Amino acid sequence: MPRLLLVIRNLCLTGGAPEDVIENIEDIEEILTDVQNAIRQGEKL
Repeated sequence: MPRLLLVIRNLCLTGGAPEDVIENIEDIEEILTDVQNAIRQGEKL
């Protein structure tokens, strides 16, 4: 997980953000990982 996303997630967790916010952060992390993998494999986006 990129550092900035990790910081945002941790702030949300310690600040008591609603569960849907945490789920959205997890979704963003998954999408970001997929995009980074596609770039590494040379796929056009």
